[in-house]
Amino acid sequence: GRGRCANGFQMAAGATSGDCASFAAGGECQSQSTCCVPEPSGPSRSFRRSADPVASFAAAEAYCGDSGLARIDSAAENALAAEACGDAVCWLSFRDPSLGGHWRWPGDELPLYTNWNGEYKQPGLDDNGGEREPYSTLNTRGTLWTRGSRTDLSVLDGTWFDAADLGTAHALCNMPLEDAPPRPPPPPPPPPP
Repeated sequence: GRGRCANGFQMAAGATSGDCASFAAGGECQSQSTCCVPEPSGPSRSFRRSADPVASFAAAEAYCGDSGLARIDSAAENALAAEACGDAVCWLSFRDPSLGGHWRWPGDELPLYTNWNGEYKQPGLDDNGGEREPYSTLNTRGTLWTRGSRTDLSVLDGTWFDAADLGTAHALCNMPLEDAPPRPPPPPPPPPP
């Protein structure tokens, strides 16, 4: 199972940077590890999804333009991204171009947060029948290959999957928090008995 972090910290698994005190005595973790990093006080961005799937990862980047393809730095942002993505599969800007397990955000930035799907052991080393998978998506639909065995999947829980450039996903774009559509107010409390 996953470890737990002290209050004010969140779990980051993979090649991480930040406050990995128990692993690097206050230095930076620059290798595959699981550590606790400071948790942001709240989301710094929101997200919007393309109405239709786009033809490729590059098309998703072009669709998002200057706002950029989704970057997720906290559980709170992941919740907003999952809400915007809905029951679709959405491209993230998180990549491993070398296929060496060194996942990075644009600008070669290490993650502060990851939400890989654990049930299907993501990111997988060869879970797509030999297809190169240097990209990532939030949610998945498709075929997973494990030791020659095929599994058809539909996982729409906001977890991340490695992906080939197959064009079956929506663009999920960063959006400043102040540009996010207003959320409905919470329901009123029930009347006292």
